[in-house]
Amino acid sequence: MKIQTKFNIFIFIILILISLPIIIANHIAMTQITYLLYGKLLHGEINDIYNEINASYRVIKSAGIADIEDYVTSAQQKLLEKSRHYSFGETGFVFIINDNAQIIFHPSYTAGQRVEFEFVQQVISQQHGDFTFEYQGQVYLGIFTYFKQWNWYIILAITQEEILRQQLVYFKFLPIIGIVIFLSVFLLALLFTRTHLACLQNVLDALRRAKNGHWDMPIVVTRKDEIGVIEKTINMIFKRFLVLNTELMQFKKVLDNTIYGVFIFDTQDYQLSYVNQGVCRRLGYVEQDLLQMPPSSISAELDQVKMIARLRSLQAGEQIELTIETNSYHKNGSQIPVKITFYLFSSPCGQQRVICVMSDITQQKQIEKTLQINEERLRLALEFASDGLWEINFTTGETYFSPTYYTMLGYQPQEFQASYQNWFSLLHPDDKIYAEQTIREHMNDPNSLGFELEFRLRTKSGNWKWILGRGKIVERTVTGQAQRVVGTHVDLTLHKQAQESLRATEERFNFIIRDLQDGLWDWNIRSNEIYFSPRWKQILGYEENELSNRPEEFFNRLHFDDVTTMMNRISAYLERRVATYELTVRLQHKCGYYLWVLVRGSAQWDKQGKPLRLAGTLTETSEEIVPATEVLERITG
Repeated sequence: MKIQTKFNIFIFIILILISLPIIIANHIAMTQITYLLYGKLLHGEINDIYNEINASYRVIKSAGIADIEDYVTSAQQKLLEKSRHYSFGETGFVFIINDNAQIIFHPSYTAGQRVEFEFVQQVISQQHGDFTFEYQGQVYLGIFTYFKQWNWYIILAITQEEILRQQLVYFKFLPIIGIVIFLSVFLLALLFTRTHLACLQNVLDALRRAKNGHWDMPIVVTRKDEIGVIEKTINMIFKRFLVLNTELMQFKKVLDNTIYGVFIFDTQDYQLSYVNQGVCRRLGYVEQDLLQMPPSSISAELDQVKMIARLRSLQAGEQIELTIETNSYHKNGSQIPVKITFYLFSSPCGQQRVICVMSDITQQKQIEKTLQINEERLRLALEFASDGLWEINFTTGETYFSPTYYTMLGYQPQEFQASYQNWFSLLHPDDKIYAEQTIREHMNDPNSLGFELEFRLRTKSGNWKWILGRGKIVERTVTGQAQRVVGTHVDLTLHKQAQESLRATEERFNFIIRDLQDGLWDWNIRSNEIYFSPRWKQILGYEENELSNRPEEFFNRLHFDDVTTMMNRISAYLERRVATYELTVRLQHKCGYYLWVLVRGSAQWDKQGKPLRLAGTLTETSEEIVPATEVLERITG
């Protein structure tokens, strides 16, 4: 139904509803209205008489007329004469009484007669007013006034019956007048609103199209007045909303394709008002189902009671965002670890909503778990390896010493503060310059792969312990400065003790072999390396640095006739076909001649019977010396 038709029906109904009460009220109150009209007319008549007498009295009094009594008497006679001939309707009349209730004038009574009407006492007690009374079987409406110069009460009266007759005259024309007024108002309303309602109808049609999503169908502007301005304004709003709606659809498309889940809920009714496809994909629901569910169906941490407590800091402005890690519920009943960040915003109408950005942290949790396991493994490895771990961050000043770092020096973990200064204070005075210089060179070299140095640290008991320190820069600043360094401490006490024992053994060994006339040799069969003692080399006329540690140094100097005998003897001994390895052969001296030498040795085998090494002595004999030229002649001859 068009708005014009609706408005016409509305106006018609309103006019009927207004007219009916008016007619009913007029029917009920017409008598009172008629009384009131006649009362006003009576008041006017009585006031005219009163004013005329009062004016004459003032003129007489001000003029100072000597025979004022005669003049007053004349005026009274004049008033009485006028009252006799006064006509007011068919039943209206005038009568006059004084304050003693004596009649001055009455059409039916004699002057001077005292009246006993009930209303007389009411009239005498007032100076003017109106009243009703019964007279000769009829009800009268009376109006009176008091003329104090003569103490007269002038009363005008008319019957109620005559008033009602006049009312019937009004009733004859009232329906006609009402119908004329009703039709006039109705037609004027139709003429006045027709054009405006047509424009309003266009606006409503456009709004209905917009409600159905057709923002691209604007209003046809038909006027140039204020209504036309309204139509143009609405078209501008439609155009702007169409742009905003397009941008909103594009933004929604971006949100649906993002890796994050985004949902919005109201802080008042605590209902979801928006969910993107990221939430739907993660939880296995469709958008319509999620919008019918409370936020707590996504995660138990989104329970309304818990969220009210969380949002207080956001509502107070103490925080811009709030992040929690929790588990979300999939449709199949499984739980997914997620991180949810909350943002609070208020709409222009003051309604508060919460924007929630949810990200899947399953991979992050797996990495954290793996990292935790690796850290535990590293901790156990360091404990079993008895190595102390340290880390220094030169930017923040944070320093870490592992528990083994402390126990290695006899301290309880965390017994003293972990810092570079405390480490330096424990260094042996003879090692401080060397250690600090080595570390500084490493820090200043951007190509350095790491450093390694040995130093002594003071233990809790006051003893000195040898430490092998290793370190590596794992993080540098943008300018190349060392920012984070990690390293280990290895206890070298046993190693140093072994070195010292070996050194002492070697010293004793060298002291012994210096006084021996035999040369020592030690052949590592697997690596094919051999050790020749200085005496061994000296027997053949060589200095210590003139021969290498290769077996060829022996076999290349062996006499040609002794090569086969030597090889056969070695094979037989290593295969355990003979019990001893001992024979006399000739070796060439540095000067070219051959010496007769006695070679003795002893072998070491592994569990499988394979030879590992062969070591022994070389002893110079007293047999004749064979010149090298003779040997050459034998070979070539």
